[in-house]
Amino acid sequence: MKEYKSLNDLIKSSNTSTKLHSIKSLKSLKTYTQYMKSKTENKNYLYKFFKKSDLSFAKSPKFNFELYVLPVNYFLWKGIDPGLKYDSSINDNGFFANKEVAAHYGTKKKKKGIAGTDLQFKIVNEIKLIDIGNLSNIMKIFKILDKLTYDDLHDDSNKFHKYLKTNFIANMNTSKYDKTEFVSKCIEMYKTLLIETTANYALNSEKKIKTPTRCERKSREWFDNDLANFFKSFDDEIDGWIHFHTEMFHDEILVFDVKKHLKFIDYHLI
Repeated sequence: MKEYKSLNDLIKSSNTSTKLHSIKSLKSLKTYTQYMKSKTENKNYLYKFFKKSDLSFAKSPKFNFELYVLPVNYFLWKGIDPGLKYDSSINDNGFFANKEVAAHYGTKKKKKGIAGTDLQFKIVNEIKLIDIGNLSNIMKIFKILDKLTYDDLHDDSNKFHKYLKTNFIANMNTSKYDKTEFVSKCIEMYKTLLIETTANYALNSEKKIKTPTRCERKSREWFDNDLANFFKSFDDEIDGWIHFHTEMFHDEILVFDVKKHLKFIDYHLI
């Protein structure tokens, strides 16, 4: 059998369409393998945001929410202002996204001509996130709030109920409320929190907050911190939240325990 120095020599010398087809198939397979490897690496790098179809689900045992699971060995990004550095003591709530979104808060953001920085993190433990852009999730939380009783709110053995009561008393003058008002005002406060962060606002015939009809992500630091604390007490299986891009708001991930789930990798200036 004749020896060939390259694939091209073999293709040129082939006298049958079968051999030619086989060699071209081999080259196509090689190209496809390289393409798939590149595609996987790019996805892991997370220049673009996750697609819903990329992610698996887990069920929260307490309220049976579907949680998106971010797998290990993928990267998340965080943009920071010019002059700032990574704070290695961060162990609490942290906002993250893909490279493109993070850059708007980092390398594409300039102050006095100086650009910020994009921080790169690697996922070291899977992250289970509730989708705050999913209307069925928000409606479900409204229903949970509507079922609360005075006894529920004073059951300190329940982490969620204890948080609702303690935070409510810390923010409102509750001494003037009877039992019925205490419950109704408490529920209204947490519904207001959801309206201020995740959903549209409307009132029913009784002038009380109506169950939302659509999600509307809005972000202000004080409300976001309160929403994070709400979800932390809500279900121990929830590691944070995810929001997929809409016309009103960009892709977003909030991780509750940064050190548990993420490892800082490096600074990126471009």
